[in-house]
This record gives sequence, structure tokens and C-alpha cells, in this order.
Amino acid sequence: VYKRQVLEALAAEAGLVVERFRRSQVVYRPGRSLVVAHDCVLDGPAGRSRRSIVLGAGPRAPVGGAVVEGGGHEVRGWVYPHDPALPGLAMWFDVERRSSLLAGTGLGPPAAIRARSYRPGRRAVVELEYPDRSVFVKSVRPKAVADLQARHRRLSASMPVPRSLGWLPEHGVVVMDGMAGETLASAGTTPPATAIEALLDLLPATEYRVTPLRDRAAGHARRLRAIVPGSTDRVSEIEGRLGAIEPEPAVAAHGDLHAGQLIVRDGAVVGLIDVDTVGMGERLDDIATLIAHLHVSALAGRPDLARMAEALLAGFEARVDPAMLRPRIAAGVFGHAAGPWTRQQPDWERGVATRLDAAQA
Repeated sequence: VYKRQVLEALAAEAGLVVERFRRSQVVYRPGRSLVVAHDCVLDGPAGRSRRSIVLGAGPRAPVGGAVVEGGGHEVRGWVYPHDPALPGLAMWFDVERRSSLLAGTGLGPPAAIRARSYRPGRRAVVELEYPDRSVFVKSVRPKAVADLQARHRRLSASMPVPRSLGWLPEHGVVVMDGMAGETLASAGTTPPATAIEALLDLLPATEYRVTPLRDRAAGHARRLRAIVPGSTDRVSEIEGRLGAIEPEPAVAAHGDLHAGQLIVRDGAVVGLIDVDTVGMGERLDDIATLIAHLHVSALAGRPDLARMAEALLAGFEARVDPAMLRPRIAAGVFGHAAGPWTRQQPDWERGVATRLDAAQA
């Protein structure tokens, strides 16, 4: 009951009424923050709309938003796109402000605008659709935008990444040109392992760092032990084995490589997107992250991606030591194990168990 009251209070501040809602995403960092997004149908002066209402609590939850009381707790919240940590997001949904902002890029009014991705308090991507192209607006925390702009400028000088069309430092926004082609996840064909390696070879050395997969295992384990207490022993056993992965020399790495980040055209790998995480890391971690994400996507209902994962695994194992690669793939799968709970799937317990099985296998 109190959750509906909290959502209704936040919607009322925006002049809206909650018709119905469902919990759609939970981001939990034990001892730090709990952020919960709700997919809501809202009624207002302009009619019905579907928008997210986000609630956050904890010492490291996003600062800002409205403060409401619920169930004896103080909760901060907001209605998308008015994320207090992303001040540059909401203005793209205001026609007048959007026109003013686009004037500096030489772009006219888009034919359509749609939200592409959203991580509450962290980042969001909005697509501006034109008849002959798409432009993407990435909103991040203002303190992070200079690094994002610098990465795009530096990388675009030596490799195919989205070109920056301009940025707004005070708002935390970078406007980027779209790339011709489709993502590997939707392409249906598997490129050779050598083509992916050739693209990664173009990454320049940088001052940034990528956290190795083995060092991320402890954080994933803490979250899993909190949400699935009955799996504590198994989670701890996997964590211990992953922590023993032997390090590799640091090279320039993407840091979050998956099938949605690689752009292909006519069967060739032609681009790399979402370069926020690029830094000095381990090449095997990039390869393992890609294959792990394909395996997890297959478990979530994309059997075609399982075939792609196996083909890439065979291709890469002909080039690297399987004993060094496979534990890293396990670490990647382990990092996705809480995914069904994060997305609040009805059978999330089974989904988490299946991913832990895959990590162990």
C-alpha cells in the first residue's frame, strides 16, 4: 500500500495520476543504495502515457528529486525523464529547449524521439530519428561528461566509433552521430574471431583503467548472497575460484564488450559503440565478456545467440589458452547472475540458479 502512496505522491507533483504500475528494475548495492524503477501508466493533461517512476534510498542513492515518506523510510524519487543525477536528460523532451540545443549542431527538428536505454542515476540514451539518419544523445552525470567527450574525440581519430557532434558540459550531455549498420546481436551472422580482435587492436593506450573480471566477483557475490541467501555456499565457492584467475598484461580494452556494442555491415565488423568504459585492462576479459553475454542472452530466450557464442568460443580458443579464457567467461556469466532479479522476472529464483549453473559449468 505504501508503495502506491509514494508513487502517487511523486506523480501528483508532476500533475499526473497513477493508473497502474509494475516494478521493472531493481539496482541493489548492499550497504550503499537501493534504486527501484516502476513502469507506470500515468494520466495527465496530455492524456495517458507510459513512464518510469524511480525510487531510491540509501547513503549512496542519487541525490535530489522529491523526498517522500513510505513504510517508515525516507525515499527520494522522480518521474522520468526528470532524473536529478542527469540534468541534461529532461530537456530533450521539451520541444523548445531541444530546438535551441540542436541549433548549435546544425540539426533540425527530429521526426521522432525515443528513449533507448536508462540506468537511473547513472546514464541514459535518447535517439533522435531523422529520415536519413539517427542521432543519439547520451546523458551522464555532469562530472563524468568531460571524460566521455574526450574518449570519443580520441578514439574517433584512430577507429570507427560514434562521432561527437557537440557536448554540453554543464548538463552532462554528448550528442553523437549514429553508425551505419546493425548490432552483432541482431545481425544473424557470426564474424570471425580475428575480425573482432582486429577491431580491438585499434584501441589506443589510455590513462583510464578497466577493473578485471576477477576483481568484480566480490561485489557480485555480495549482492547474490543478499538476494538469494540459500545459495550462499555456492556463490562463495564460485567467488573464490574466480578470484584466483591468473592476471594478464594490461592492454587497451573496451571494458564492457557485448553483442550490442559491435556494429556489423555486410558481415564485416565496422564499428564499436558505448566506449565510456574503455581503458587499460585485459584482452581476454573483453573476449570473455562478449561470449558470456551471448550465453546469458541465450538463456533469456535467444537460442540463436548460443550458436554464435559457441562459434566465437571455438574461434578464440584456437588463438588463446582455453584454461585462461573459460574461467573469465564464468566470471562474466556470474556478473549477470542477478539479472532475472534485477528485472523482477516472475521466476527470477530459477533464472538466477540457471545462471549460477552456467558459471559453474
